[in-house]
Amino acid sequence: MGQLDFTVHASVGGVDNDVKIRVDAPLDRFGLPGLTLRSSSVKAPNIEGTRWPPELAWAITDRLAGAGARKGRILAVWQSGQVVAACVWHVHERGPLTIFDLGCRNDVKKDADRMRTALLACLRDIAEVPELHRTTDQLYWTDLPLDRMPDKEQRKQAKHEVRQRAASLKFGPLSPRPRWLKGEWAAVRRFS
Repeated sequence: MGQLDFTVHASVGGVDNDVKIRVDAPLDRFGLPGLTLRSSSVKAPNIEGTRWPPELAWAITDRLAGAGARKGRILAVWQSGQVVAACVWHVHERGPLTIFDLGCRNDVKKDADRMRTALLACLRDIAEVPELHRTTDQLYWTDLPLDRMPDKEQRKQAKHEVRQRAASLKFGPLSPRPRWLKGEWAAVRRFS
């Protein structure tokens, strides 16, 4: 159990000897009965239609295209077999865990704040597992993967929306930035 009570299973292996994260937890303690938080290594999220912010849907699809699903790099809140909130994240070789995007379906208004809080809490517990042993008192956020979006106007709008979501969750400018984020937009949220 982590400091926020998510049970996180981690294993090291595979071709790249990377850490695979496994989470499958009910969200009753967040006041979300009937909802479950799962990592993509348990069940990969199926994102459908226009109910999602396009940049979040793009980030999920992009992460699923690589080894992100197998490694558990997408956390999703499930309700009756459908994803209603998700977080796409990254483990760099050092430093805090990094969010690429985090949000809810457009039609989810009630309990959206609780779902986002649960996703952030789960990331902090993941940071605590011995195989990663990262700080739990801060998380980073960057829009770096959006540089792969082919359409320049779509990319510009996507970056704006992702940065707005980060600001709404109290992420502020990261300074100084680690080498891998030099010249890129990056934000940080510190927890006490």
